[in-house]
Amino acid sequence: RRRLQVNMRNHRKLVVVDGRIAFTGGMNIGNEYLGMSRWFRHWRDNLVRLEGPAVAVLQSVFAEDWDFSAQELLDADRYFPELAREGDSVVQVVDSGPDQTINTLRELIFAALTTAKKRLCIATPYFVPDTGILDALNLAARRGVEVHIICPRRSDNRLADYAARYYWTDLLAEGVHLHEYRRGMMHAKMMLIDDAWGWVGTANLDQRSLQLNFENVCVLHSEPELASLAKTFQRDLRRSEEVLLDTFSKRGAFQKLMENTCRLFSPIL
Repeated sequence: RRRLQVNMRNHRKLVVVDGRIAFTGGMNIGNEYLGMSRWFRHWRDNLVRLEGPAVAVLQSVFAEDWDFSAQELLDADRYFPELAREGDSVVQVVDSGPDQTINTLRELIFAALTTAKKRLCIATPYFVPDTGILDALNLAARRGVEVHIICPRRSDNRLADYAARYYWTDLLAEGVHLHEYRRGMMHAKMMLIDDAWGWVGTANLDQRSLQLNFENVCVLHSEPELASLAKTFQRDLRRSEEVLLDTFSKRGAFQKLMENTCRLFSPIL
């Protein structure tokens, strides 16, 4: 019976060690994430290592998923040791899923897009936004915000690639800077807002992640982490090629047909 729920999948990636150290981000467990894919070879991803009180929050997220999947409650003290403060970094753990009354992650992203004043830096492997997110991106560009989005030149999901490009013409016309990552597969999921805060996590900027999947992200507020995130994004920009509206407008009829066809599947991509 549970297999009928596959459309609402758990897309979280969590490793919690002894309740004291946690890892989360875009990386799954597989050869391709080690750069061993014959097709992509280079695989670009983000991962965050956490210590301190934030680990208990991620452990709670895992415990909820385990209880749902195995009907076993992980509530013993050994799963939740007492955690001292580690360092000075401020981290918020945000989890989301179709079981929430308010979609926390989508609210977070929408707030980021509508409150940014200077710059938005976004990396996502699959870009299939809903109408509200798309409008917020266009509005940000019209407000004078410098918006940069990095997507892979070719991902591991061709349907999602075609669907994403359906939205590119309008975004480019509004002044959004779109970049195709050329070195390999861009699988990192992150956002940086005005160099003041940002997040790294498991969510793509698509309707599946924002409406159907169970996801989690780490919101970063401290300067060292944000500086590292900005440096990483600039490196990815150097390994990408910017999409120009004049060039993109000259794509062939078959390409446009595929884009129009695949975008019909946007709600489930």
